[in-house]
Amino acid sequence: MSVWAFWTAIFAGLTAVVAAVGLCFIRSTLKATRAATEATRHILEAELTPFLTLTPVDAARMRWKKQTGDVGVINERAKIIGPAFCSVVSNGKSTAILTAICRRWTVEDHSKAPTPVDPADWREHTETRDRKIADIPIGEGGIIFDARAHGQFLPTKGRWLIFHGYIEYADMVRDKHYVSGFAYVIYPGLDEARGIVTAMFQDTANRDFWYTRELNEKEVSDRA
Repeated sequence: MSVWAFWTAIFAGLTAVVAAVGLCFIRSTLKATRAATEATRHILEAELTPFLTLTPVDAARMRWKKQTGDVGVINERAKIIGPAFCSVVSNGKSTAILTAICRRWTVEDHSKAPTPVDPADWREHTETRDRKIADIPIGEGGIIFDARAHGQFLPTKGRWLIFHGYIEYADMVRDKHYVSGFAYVIYPGLDEARGIVTAMFQDTANRDFWYTRELNEKEVSDRA
């Protein structure tokens, strides 16, 4: 083999090695690009996903008068001067359509947590008028509702007064529907300083009260 042929073979081999290294580099670059694109897509999707929450209005001034069963907002003399209200606000960057709100007050002994208000029982909640149909765009400003369920009488016995339920809402852009649960509690003895506070129960799964999930197609179709 001539010197020229030898060096030609060496050059060809080196060229093949460089090409292989280049292909590996391009492959890893494409993988990194795809991963970055996927991460960006998830970030944008999260930013576009609406997230509605329900919170009591004037929570620190909300009281439960066990003698009468009344619940409402007090003045500086601890006299109830108005009903209890709740607000639904958007915590995301996009506007959502509030499609339903279900709210319920439950009086329980402090030794046990209440039974969660299950969105699967929405037909029953509609019949009892705990669940109200809506079609309201919700932006950053939110909207205020009366917190009392329709015609509900609050018993005077018990230790915990729990305000719980769920809200249903739709994404205006992507035609997706969601349901979010909530739970708040007034505990006599502590309410003088705190009013109504977020409820986290020790003897049950808190995910049964606090959750956000997407409704599947059948659930959306049933509610239509």
